[in-house]
Amino acid sequence: MILNVSKIINVPGASMELSFNKKIDFIELGKDKISLIEPVEFVGEISCTDGKELFLTGKLSTVLELPCNRCLVAVTTPISITINQRFTPDRTDNYNEDTNLIEGTEIDLKPVFIKEIILNIPMKTLCNAHCKGLCSVCGQNLNKEICDCNEELLDERFAILKTLFNGSK
Repeated sequence: MILNVSKIINVPGASMELSFNKKIDFIELGKDKISLIEPVEFVGEISCTDGKELFLTGKLSTVLELPCNRCLVAVTTPISITINQRFTPDRTDNYNEDTNLIEGTEIDLKPVFIKEIILNIPMKTLCNAHCKGLCSVCGQNLNKEICDCNEELLDERFAILKTLFNGSK
């Protein structure tokens, strides 16, 4: 997703309409890989305000495949993100960690979009609101089948605590 900005980079007030539809198979996040089921779609604009800085604004959308936090079943998760990014050719007084540096007249938007997708992954993904999760003993998916495990396994070091309140009623 290389964007040539040579027509607007030194022209205050100039802008370009953008529309991308690019397939990204997965995003690596540490040891994990996040699958993107649908292409990353972006519709927006990049504009030059003062002849140096460029501002990218628009909507990014895609569909991710994430594991359910309780039972680990793959869940299709659509996301839609509002993009507001600033690009500058040098580290000016206004430069901060949210500013992207431009080298030359081309901008690679793929790392910007990947960063935004990672920052907008839901904190908790569930296959449904009533997901029962996995059995803590055998690992059986409790949404599909009930297991016969004794869920009240007690660490024998704490067994004495179970008798603490027996006669307190």
